[in-house]
Amino acid sequence: KLELPKMTPMAYATPLRGGVEVWKAEVRGSIEWAEKSGFRWLKMSTNDDTVVQLVRVVDNIIYTCDEKDLLRAYRDEVDANYNGEQTSRVLLQFMPQVMKCMHALPNFDGQLMRDERDCSYIYFSNGALRISAHNIALVKYSELPGCVFARHFKDFEYRQRAGTGDFGRFVGFVSADNDHKRFIQSCLGYILHHYKLRNYAKALMIIEDVEDQDEARGRSGKGLIAQFIEWIRWSVQQDG
Repeated sequence: KLELPKMTPMAYATPLRGGVEVWKAEVRGSIEWAEKSGFRWLKMSTNDDTVVQLVRVVDNIIYTCDEKDLLRAYRDEVDANYNGEQTSRVLLQFMPQVMKCMHALPNFDGQLMRDERDCSYIYFSNGALRISAHNIALVKYSELPGCVFARHFKDFEYRQRAGTGDFGRFVGFVSADNDHKRFIQSCLGYILHHYKLRNYAKALMIIEDVEDQDEARGRSGKGLIAQFIEWIRWSVQQDG
């Protein structure tokens, strides 16, 4: 029974008279290798299909790439699987032309991760923290139902700890009572949760509790709350 190769080789030999072999690079094999390795074209514009970005998708993580990244991966593939003198020499000679073949790669058609109505996700270096009303769990990226950009990761390893953390204690310090504390926590949860109903959007404001509007009162915690939000989510500052 003839078994066909699972993937087209990146180089092949053509036998000539006298037992001589001529080795050539296989363009189709290089394209299949790149596709199997997770390289894709990501559309960056809804109006212009020619505006694309090379990415590599591994275990539901999207890494932004360029030509150097692809050539580095190509060389690693050659070193690991094509150690023969003829094959490796031919492939490395073909290496500068590999990028020209990548126009045949498919477009990224995967699903991007988004917050759901009943749960939110925060992306750490060691996994995605899935937060719902009744549970908090660290999930492997490979187990997510969608893909996440690596640039959205927080450069921090999440570790579950018992008790109230520093920021939780801070919220308690700036709260007038338990009802006020729950109100602040609810507001923070609304801000951090990316799922929003367009017909029920809210603008949250933090203001000083003073009677005289001309009286300046700082150091009450507004800036620390804003820094906390910026650390968890991407934000844009706009001076009033």
